This record gives sequence, structure tokens and C-alpha cells, in this order.
Amino acid sequence: MGAMSASSPPGSPIVVRSPYREGVDRIPRAPRKPTEMARELIFAYQGKRKTQRLLGLSATALGLVSVAFMGWLCFGGGGIDPNYVQLMIYAVSLLGSGFALLLLASYGNRREEKAFREGLPAKGRVLMRGLNDGSSFHGVPPFEVVWEFEAHGVTHQGRLSHVDRALVERALPGEVVTVLYDPADPSANTVWVE
Repeated sequence: MGAMSASSPPGSPIVVRSPYREGVDRIPRAPRKPTEMARELIFAYQGKRKTQRLLGLSATALGLVSVAFMGWLCFGGGGIDPNYVQLMIYAVSLLGSGFALLLLASYGNRREEKAFREGLPAKGRVLMRGLNDGSSFHGVPPFEVVWEFEAHGVTHQGRLSHVDRALVERALPGEVVTVLYDPADPSANTVWVE
């Protein structure tokens, strides 16, 4: 199990006490209920997932309206009007793209939720914290924390982003984080926040 010292009876693990170890000991056993801060940072659609969801909803709504309108133009007179068929194809493509973005956002969020509820803990090291200039929401770039951790002998990365920098800094103040990951797929990971 754990390392042993000369004074330990054979077969007994040594209990290591350190700030990190105590941090892991505070994590409830799976299945975990989300903390209030976890609901805000992990379970709510934030950062990239929020952008995907909003774009998906917009494209789906626009696609539905376009398909209905093009359908009325194409088939309204009883026959197919070839002048509108290509526009109908664009409208259906827009609708499909919207659904795909919604599914992508939902899939990513569910993977992180599962890692939070049922994942194994691991020590993670913060690689970067700062504004993500690659995306923005209403002109405000989200604040992002990127970490790495080791699982099954392989280094994996994860990230958390939110427009409220103070909230992220309060949730993840140090350079060491406790990562929760899906043992079947460590790329599905998130951080423990209290």
C-alpha cells in the first residue's frame, strides 16, 4: 500500500501528513455532491462550453426558422421550386451545425461532471493562469487556469475558465490543485473546489 518505516509493523501503511495530503483527505468519497462553488464553476456552462452552447442555440434557432421558411418557399405551391432547393440545403446545414454544437457542449460538460462526482483524486500542478485571449463573452475574455497531472504513468492536462476572475482565484488559489479524473479516460478531468 504505502511506504513503511522501520518502526511500522509489517503491512501497515504510513500516513503522510502534508498540506496536499490533507487536501485530498477532505474530498468526500464518490459519488460526490457538487459544492456551491462547483455548481458555479464546473456544473454550469462556463467558458468554452458556454460559448458552444450559445452558438449552438443560436444556430439551431436560426436553422429552424430558415428550414420552415425555405420549406414553405420550396413546397408551398404544391411542387418543388428548384430556385430554393440550395437555400434549403444551407438551412438544414445550419440546423445540423447548431445541434452538433449543443451536443458537443453537453458532452464536454457531462464528462467533467462525471469526473467531479465519481473521479479519482490526483495531485495537479498549475501550468498557467490568465486571460484566454482566444475567446470572449460580450467582449470579456474568460480567466483560465490550466493544470497537469499524472494518471497511469501519462501526463494529462485540464482547464477551467470563467469570466469571473475573482471566483476562479478564490477556488484555485495555489499552484497545486486536486484533480478529479475518470480512470477510464483521464482526459475527462476537473478540479475539486470547496
